[in-house]
Amino acid sequence: MHKCTIPRGGALGYTSQQTVSATVFTSQAANGNSATFNNIGQSAHFLAYCTSAFVGNLQLAASPSGTYTEGILLGVVSYVNPNTGCHVMQAGGYFAAVRAQIVGYSAGSISAWYTGIASPIGFTPFAINSVGQTTPVICDQNATANVANSGTSVIVTGIVARPVVICAGMFSFAAAITAGGTITVEYGTGGTCGTGTGIAYVLYVATGDPLIFPLGVQITVPAGNNVCIINGANQQMWASISFAQFSANSP
Repeated sequence: MHKCTIPRGGALGYTSQQTVSATVFTSQAANGNSATFNNIGQSAHFLAYCTSAFVGNLQLAASPSGTYTEGILLGVVSYVNPNTGCHVMQAGGYFAAVRAQIVGYSAGSISAWYTGIASPIGFTPFAINSVGQTTPVICDQNATANVANSGTSVIVTGIVARPVVICAGMFSFAAAITAGGTITVEYGTGGTCGTGTGIAYVLYVATGDPLIFPLGVQITVPAGNNVCIINGANQQMWASISFAQFSANSP
């Protein structure tokens, strides 16, 4: 008969599920840190939260030392526009301590609840957007526009009830830039996005910059709006973007 022996000093790990569940924030309306949740075996972390016109950032931070000097972020959600709704942030990893943080607070309030469990999580956790968790956006369409100096061109035509997400962009010029300027991604209606105008992104171009400028951020444009490129960089410009245009029943 075989005998199982636990090494002196105790078990090296946990073989049964260990769960921690606690309220993190209740109608929090300021920057702040939650209590620390010490690890008793949990490797799957879930931060459920509900916002009320909230503007700011909610973070789930980990610390192997328990002092939070390492700056390890398991997940971050950022709301520039007021958000009201309930969502879930999911992360993984075995750390000595975990806590939630509100930084860059501007308006509204947020309540949050943490659950940690010794359980596997998906290889790629769900992405998070303004309506909660979703699979990452895959941009499967491309559009190009030739934009004159100081000109504006529609690059994507808006469709009612179909928001547009821009995943990447590239801007090249007919000649070297001899004076500073800007490239603006704008949305609105009409031939030059002039009605209901909103600025989605501004890229500042300095004198002597290279001829190609990448756009490496994801931009969401409200449904029904055209997407325009404004060239204020003092040379004729060729713009190319990759985007997705969701169906009416998509998030």
